[in-house]
Amino acid sequence: IHVVAKAGCAAATAYGPVFLADNVLSVGPHSYQNATEGVAVRVGEGGSIVFSAGAEMAPHSAVSDLYIEAGGTVSHAVVQSGASLTIAPGGRIIDKLVVKEGGIATIHGGVGGVVELQGETNIGLSITGTDNPTVEIKGFTHLTMEGADCITLSDIASKDITGLSYPDADHVTLHLANEKTFTLAIEGVQKHDFRHAVDKMAAHKNEVCFLAGALLRTPEGDRAVETLKYGDALCTYDWRNNTWETRQIVWAGQRTTTVRPGLPDDEAGYPVRILKDAIADGVPYQDLLVTAEHSLFFENVFVPARMLVNGRSIFFDRSITSYTYYHVEIEPHAVILANGVLTETYLDTTSRRLFYQTGDVVALRFSKLSWKFDAAAPLALKRPEVEPLYVHLAQRAQEQGYPVHTPPLEVTADPELFLVTDRGQTISRARKIGSTVMFMVPTEVRAVRIMSRTNRLTDSIGPF
Repeated sequence: IHVVAKAGCAAATAYGPVFLADNVLSVGPHSYQNATEGVAVRVGEGGSIVFSAGAEMAPHSAVSDLYIEAGGTVSHAVVQSGASLTIAPGGRIIDKLVVKEGGIATIHGGVGGVVELQGETNIGLSITGTDNPTVEIKGFTHLTMEGADCITLSDIASKDITGLSYPDADHVTLHLANEKTFTLAIEGVQKHDFRHAVDKMAAHKNEVCFLAGALLRTPEGDRAVETLKYGDALCTYDWRNNTWETRQIVWAGQRTTTVRPGLPDDEAGYPVRILKDAIADGVPYQDLLVTAEHSLFFENVFVPARMLVNGRSIFFDRSITSYTYYHVEIEPHAVILANGVLTETYLDTTSRRLFYQTGDVVALRFSKLSWKFDAAAPLALKRPEVEPLYVHLAQRAQEQGYPVHTPPLEVTADPELFLVTDRGQTISRARKIGSTVMFMVPTEVRAVRIMSRTNRLTDSIGPF
């Protein structure tokens, strides 16, 4: 162990373990207690530093700067605001490292162990190296109006990233231009949309993406969305001035999903198929597949595709049960052409834009935009706005002779009441007289729930 004091503090060199207890640093025969300027500690090969309960790295305490060389280890360290920790390649984290808001930790991805971020705008963690990290990151779940957590990937160039996918709920993979991948273990990374906890529609509701084969208008002609990457140009429509511009893609992401049968079509995750000529002659000029929440541009507003589903020319394609979808992001949000249809680029209103690219490095962070302040046009969700458009497209589909792909659900006025007991048993009605329903309930049953058929207005009246 090499202990190097900052200016104004004694310096010492010793070998063996370093202990930090209650901010008293012990190195061999030497002790440093509440050093005025803090002590910078360098842990060399074969050395270790152990933080006892209550000991922290902070300015004006025993340790404010810590450097772990190859072969060195650190355990139970807490990096306070103003302190810094660096772990070089070959160093190791034993158990857990805590980085508090305002603290700085620069670690090689292969150090192992767990890093826990604390605070609502923690931007202090940087990960070096290009091999798949072995460190596990926790606490990357904060999102406030003021800001968000951020992880910098120091050795990954933004221009080299071609896509993004989720192997599972706790891992995110960057696809690189050299056909390699870089996978980070971040607890809960796939569900950064906080509404997942209360919204049974989960990710399917909030994804705004194209399926493979969607042809987006570029200055060189229409290109398949799956071939587009960071830096490519798209043609964007300025509807206020009725002009076209060329702007660059700042992110192109992708993800594979599987439909959940048994739920209503819009909740199951089926993609929406917009047939050729569904909107007008040549619009789209060939079938277009989008996710349910993807919006189309009409009369100076965006309308989600799910609100226009008529079962004929626009319908949930139940033949597709697993698919990869793609989104392209332009800053700011823009109107573009896909298969000849005016539609939108990706707008991160659900905290899903995890990777922010600036200059030559990539930062992993939250970002939450809003339709009110950041959208290229207003979002129309109210019935008076959407129903006339739905009726127009449905009538066009009938007049053009589109066959029925998904017939409307059968509705009934019978609630089909039944009981569920406290033991989970189902009791059907014994008889019905007028509006009165009668049940035979066993004497040992202490409680029951009255159950019935349910009604969703989107099914019984219309998707608008």
